[in-house]
Amino acid sequence: MKTTTLLKRTIRTASFLTILLVLISFKNEKPTSQNYLEISKELVLNNENDYNLAIPVKNNAIEVERKDVQVVLVIDTDGINEANLDAKVLFVNVGDTTATRSGDPKNFLTKVYKNRKIEWSAVPQNENSSLTIDVLAIFRKEDGGAELMEDIYIEEGKKGVVTAKIKNKKVEGIENYSVVFRINEEPPRTFVVDPKLQMGD
Repeated sequence: MKTTTLLKRTIRTASFLTILLVLISFKNEKPTSQNYLEISKELVLNNENDYNLAIPVKNNAIEVERKDVQVVLVIDTDGINEANLDAKVLFVNVGDTTATRSGDPKNFLTKVYKNRKIEWSAVPQNENSSLTIDVLAIFRKEDGGAELMEDIYIEEGKKGVVTAKIKNKKVEGIENYSVVFRINEEPPRTFVVDPKLQMGD
């Protein structure tokens, strides 16, 4: 009988201690929902910091993409000749955020950036045309002004496209240059237009 009573007391004491321990641990521990809320806040703050750190990287990436410039000559091949050349050649600065367009090649200005590249290509205005157009050469005019281009070349595998490397230093002023392009028809016809370059910041 004594053994049974002792056993019951022991079980009660153990149960009481277990409940007491659980209550104490609950007191010291924050509720799960509160823990979750704090973890969430921490994650948001960390993400905000990561986002702030990422902004310059994103901006730099955009800037880098912008600095390699592409110029596309859109040619109206229908009845093009030396007399109407300015009206038949539309220049487009593809790399420019404003996608600058001009139907006046003599006054068409492209901003380039030091130690970067500029690339010229040409397409017919009529998208259904079977004709192809090649940019054959780029060269400085005699009264070229500022010297921005350092090296002009045709990249392997890029037929009809000419690339120029821009000097790795800030050059003030405008460079006057010529673009030679050929309309591939029978017989082929070659024309020259004279736009301008300027170095951007």
